[in-house]
Amino acid sequence: MDADTKTTTSQEKARSAETLEEILNSDALVLTVKQAATLLDCSERSVCRACERGMIKAAKVMSMWRINKAALLEYIGIDTAA
Repeated sequence: MDADTKTTTSQEKARSAETLEEILNSDALVLTVKQAATLLDCSERSVCRACERGMIKAAKVMSMWRINKAALLEYIGIDTAA
C-alpha cells in the first residue's frame, strides 16, 4: 500500500468516526437507511432487508425506510437508558 492510499484510508476512517459520533449524538428519533448502515457497518441494502424482515424496528414512509434510533441502538447493544 503506498502513502497516498494510507492517507486516504486514514481520512476515510476519520470521516466515518465523525459521522458515527454525529449520528449517536443527534437528537433525532429516527434514522435514515444510510445512517443505520453507517452504525451497523453494513450496506444500505442489508439494512433494508433487516427492516423488511422485522429485525429492525422501522416504518416505511413514502417508499423510504425510517429506523427507530433507540431500537437500533438496543439492537446493536448500546444502552440508551442513561
